[in-house]
Amino acid sequence: MERRTYRRDQYIMGNTARQLEPAIQDRPQIRNQRVSERKKMKNAHAFSAKSVLFVTIVTALCGGVIMAYLFLHSSISETRNNIAKIKTDISTIQSQNDALKYSINTYVDSENVYKVATKKLGMRQAKGNQLSIYKSSDKGYTVQYGDIPTK
Repeated sequence: MERRTYRRDQYIMGNTARQLEPAIQDRPQIRNQRVSERKKMKNAHAFSAKSVLFVTIVTALCGGVIMAYLFLHSSISETRNNIAKIKTDISTIQSQNDALKYSINTYVDSENVYKVATKKLGMRQAKGNQLSIYKSSDKGYTVQYGDIPTK
């Protein structure tokens, strides 16, 4: 029989079955190498206590940040809803106020006011020398901060 060696594989030429690698029992260095590889693989998947603690802390912090964000988001949404409700209430009250102002202005009768002022309250109409006329520089409204001076 003839034996040839190609790289690490040994082949037996002839009518017997080929044996690509010798049994592990025949090669102790391969057995030791495979055992150490198994230990490395086992240790590669194991987590240390520090890494587990770190991941737990980071997860808790992320959860806290997410909860704070959700709380703020709901608070902002609630505030926006309250603002919209208040704006609606203001609009309703302004329209009611305008309606009341219009109804009050329709009931004011200048002749009735004159009669009440002169007869019930004893007021008299102002005479020409009691009137003070002044010119306004503004065509809008005038705010009076003090008494108007007499002549």
